[in-house]
Amino acid sequence: MDAFKRYAKAETLLALCLTAASETHHHWSVFAPGTDGVRIVLDEEKLKQVTGDGSGVTMRDVEYRTIEKMGKHPLLPSDLPFIKRYPYRGEEEVRLLFHSSECFRFHSIKLLEGTIREVALSPRLPEAFSDDMKAAIQAAAEKSDAGTPRVYRSTLLENNDWIKFAKKFEVPDN
Repeated sequence: MDAFKRYAKAETLLALCLTAASETHHHWSVFAPGTDGVRIVLDEEKLKQVTGDGSGVTMRDVEYRTIEKMGKHPLLPSDLPFIKRYPYRGEEEVRLLFHSSECFRFHSIKLLEGTIREVALSPRLPEAFSDDMKAAIQAAAEKSDAGTPRVYRSTLLENNDWIKFAKKFEVPDN
């Protein structure tokens, strides 16, 4: 990122890092290890509609390369923000990038209605708090132009269907 910023002579380089991967324990543990994390599921096609031409934002999948592949396949300078080392490949990252010769602290894009499809609350959030959090998020969404997404608490760490399935194999106490 620093190399691209210098090459582009950019005063501002902003990135939003997303993932195309399904929900994983790794994501919750690394990116939102506490009770306050959320997972936001976006409609990729609608997101593409508000990036690109005219928005100043480039949206691309990140490519994961080995050191060996780096030497064999040349890169363009514009590829630099979208390349990571191969060990990060499980992230399945999609990156939105904005750069400018002017100084900005942030850059906004207006999302289309329905772009935010789901909001999953942390699986570590106590269930006692989840109803209030869901209601607050849904109320805020209703006041916006973005529509009302499905809001729920992730069951990654304790899924009732999984628990029922596993209980079939328990040996009864004698």
